[in-house]
Amino acid sequence: MLPVPQLLLVIDGDTGRPTEYTGRKQEPPGWWEEFWQRHQQNTGQTREEALELLRRLRGKDWMPRSQAELEQALKALQNSPQ
Repeated sequence: MLPVPQLLLVIDGDTGRPTEYTGRKQEPPGWWEEFWQRHQQNTGQTREEALELLRRLRGKDWMPRSQAELEQALKALQNSPQ
């Protein structure tokens, strides 16, 4: 198994990185609840079922680093044979 690189959270303003995010840093109230309701309507999977499957495939300590990463991981699950 390859070592997992350590991820550091940058909190001290502009770093000059090309991936710097300048938008809002918080999801609007209720965003996650709406996300999981929409996911269940689209797939039939509850939040718990989706996260259990992702962790079974990606490792028990896997956590998405962003909303986009979570959405990408869930879409990949939908498109792969199970």
